[in-house]
Amino acid sequence: MEQCERLRRYNRWRRGDKRLKQPDPTAIGELIDGVADRLEVLEREHAEFFERWHGERRKREKLAEDVERCYRMLLSETNTKGALFKAENILREALAEAKAATHNAQVNGASPALMAKRPVD
Repeated sequence: MEQCERLRRYNRWRRGDKRLKQPDPTAIGELIDGVADRLEVLEREHAEFFERWHGERRKREKLAEDVERCYRMLLSETNTKGALFKAENILREALAEAKAATHNAQVNGASPALMAKRPVD
């Protein structure tokens, strides 16, 4: 039986379902600890996912700003060769920053102690 179903079953007993027998307190305690450990991992993974997502969004916005800056500069510059040189530098820097930010990204895994508690399928 899944952990969530076991918790729901316990809650039904706790609320007075006479069809269910009283569960073993030790087993319930272990179940609650296991669910709390898993919830802790899920909350951390959720926070990390959104931090990475927002980081990627910020990189895209920065790149779009740099492209827009290039475009405005190209439209306003009278010296075509100079404008192309400036545009190339702007875009090179923007791409280098985007690659560096992606290269330095890190995903944290679950702690070894927590992973040891997980049941093996």
